[in-house]
Amino acid sequence: MGGQGRVTIFGSHGRVKTMPYGPGMIAFVKQGYGHFVENTGYETLRLLILFNAPTYEEILLTSWLAANPPQLVADHFGLSLDQVSKFPKQPSGILAKGS
Repeated sequence: MGGQGRVTIFGSHGRVKTMPYGPGMIAFVKQGYGHFVENTGYETLRLLILFNAPTYEEILLTSWLAANPPQLVADHFGLSLDQVSKFPKQPSGILAKGS
């Protein structure tokens, strides 16, 4: 499509992979893995997203974190309860670069 970006895919047990993304590239995200796309360029990042299932379900990381007990999140990510308390409680939507 157009632009330059970076795709990060993450799963349980600290599994994470970040890779560059640009025109003509494909990123495949296995079911059950979290992911996000960042625009790393100076122009609009345009991409096409396809699903292999008839039902689309969006689970935002902010919503998932807010739905878990703060102590569990702190322990899992090695953070203090004070740091976890500063996490957003509501989704912020798509953020523009520099937001």
